[in-house]
Amino acid sequence: MKLVADVFLSFNSARNEALTAIYRASYVSDSQEYYGIQEIQQLIGSKVGKVFLRKVMASLDEDSLVNESSYDEDGPYYTLTAKGWEAAETLIRALLKSENPVEGVPASDRVVTLTDNQRSSIADGLDEIGREIAQSNEAGSALGDQKDRIVAEFEAGKSVIRSRRVRLEALVGVLATPLRYLAEKFSGAAIGELAKKLLDVIWKVINS
Repeated sequence: MKLVADVFLSFNSARNEALTAIYRASYVSDSQEYYGIQEIQQLIGSKVGKVFLRKVMASLDEDSLVNESSYDEDGPYYTLTAKGWEAAETLIRALLKSENPVEGVPASDRVVTLTDNQRSSIADGLDEIGREIAQSNEAGSALGDQKDRIVAEFEAGKSVIRSRRVRLEALVGVLATPLRYLAEKFSGAAIGELAKKLLDVIWKVINS
């Protein structure tokens, strides 16, 4: 029975994992909007087979959470609808704020242990973005009054990761907002790319 419990992923859990995985991948991508079955399988860690996953995606399509596009030998490709984006964000907010596990959202424990590599990646990323902001007159001018707030939030983020065990709510709550802001404001520029890269590191912590 333990073996079944370890490997079993319910249909609803698979729906939620697929939804949040596509959300994360789409959020940090500059070009890819549609994802095939094999790509979605990889995004959720190949926990389910393609036959099962096709049924999962068909269910999400029926609920207007994804749109289906053209086929190739691996099957259709999918992108999130506006309703799908909202549903994924609702799941992630629930993960970060609820005391109870959220079915189908990876790493639903609110406290995680960061690896040395994760801590280093986050700290180095924050330092690199900080240097870009400090050295670029254009960035400083574009940020205006927001510059000091972002610098302060980054310092708070460094404090959060000094401990190996961190609350997801603290990590994401402190860093996600300024990083999203920079990724959107400086899209295509060095600062925006660094912010998206660091957001991806944080999403991987959530899904680890």
